[in-house]
Amino acid sequence: MKQRQSTHTVAKRVLCKGAITAFLFLVGMFLYAPLSHAQLMNTGTINGTVVDQSGSVVPGA
Repeated sequence: MKQRQSTHTVAKRVLCKGAITAFLFLVGMFLYAPLSHAQLMNTGTINGTVVDQSGSVVPGA
């Protein structure tokens, strides 16, 4: 005959699964953080010439 698991054992198992999930989530966030930092950098350049429909250069644009 099978014994029923105590409530304490079930609660312990659920807490353990939650702790593992939280740990994996935090590890993922720490691994992703350096990648997302590049999105916050606001440096860069745009080079080119602006011309109108006739092909003339637009001064000051």
